[in-house]
Amino acid sequence: MSNDIGIQIRDMLQANSDGRMNYGIPIIDDATRGIFPGQLIVIGAATGVGKTELLTLISKSAARPGKRVALYALEAHELEIHQRLFYQELSSIYFNSEPENRPKIPFNHFNYGDFHAGRYNKPLSCFWDEATNRLKKIIENIDFVYPRNVTANTLALDIESKFEDGYALFLVDHLHYFDHEANELEAVKSHMKLFEGVTHNRKASIIFASHLRKADRFRPDFPDKHELHGSSEISKRAHVVIMLGPPTKNSFGNMFDHDKTKLPTIFHIDKWRIDGSITRCYGIHTFETTSRKYSDTYIVLEPTWEKGQMVFNIVNKRSDKPFWATRGRTREDTIV
Repeated sequence: MSNDIGIQIRDMLQANSDGRMNYGIPIIDDATRGIFPGQLIVIGAATGVGKTELLTLISKSAARPGKRVALYALEAHELEIHQRLFYQELSSIYFNSEPENRPKIPFNHFNYGDFHAGRYNKPLSCFWDEATNRLKKIIENIDFVYPRNVTANTLALDIESKFEDGYALFLVDHLHYFDHEANELEAVKSHMKLFEGVTHNRKASIIFASHLRKADRFRPDFPDKHELHGSSEISKRAHVVIMLGPPTKNSFGNMFDHDKTKLPTIFHIDKWRIDGSITRCYGIHTFETTSRKYSDTYIVLEPTWEKGQMVFNIVNKRSDKPFWATRGRTREDTIV
């Protein structure tokens, strides 16, 4: 047995390398090195911060031939996720075309709200076929499921049935949307135990979006894993916990007010079983409302406490940022 253990470890590491997928969000990929087989991952944020959008982007980044992805949109309307992806491609075509070739759009401001309202159907009809063809290529390896009245047990069975069909990642939006007969607290505990067991064979990974508990005066300025709604079992069973939140005025003032199409979002790897030191690091991406994508680089942050409140400071020097933050920027990089 002792002679075989090195071979077993080498084989496991090779399986990690072969099975690794990207989140598609630079700070998460840099910090965690990606999604590995058998991980149970929870993404927590308040309503409206962008959990569904993030899951959509992850599905697009992770999917590839031989590594299929299934996204269960438990609270979405039929084709809603398809619509989000189509908009990303349409915006990419629009902004990459020559300015003189861009059709005029309503209000001269490209945005998802007008797209959703059907105001781009006519002015951007010249780009529609190209966006459609791009979307078809994207969804070749993604299965979008819009179930109704689903239980955790039926979803677990569906996930297990897909293992042998080449599915490697399952995203569920969201953890608290299952039908259940028990009280919610007990149900969430049971669900986390169930899905931890599903990932135990290391064949696939599962990502859940999770709401935060109801806001009260004791909630910190930036949420941590203890704010996940329902039970401490969520963070205890998860292998990775990623928290999202907007920046606070006491940290950044008016730093991001110059461009209303770019929304700043703070990311925090609140739990990572592989290396706990990662949990001390924060970073801020900007989300572009025109293209519905996060920035290619991020600002490295260092949290401190002032008068009982968490305050974020931009890391000053490149030499002070974490070794893994290859795409992270500091104050020394003249980002402001």
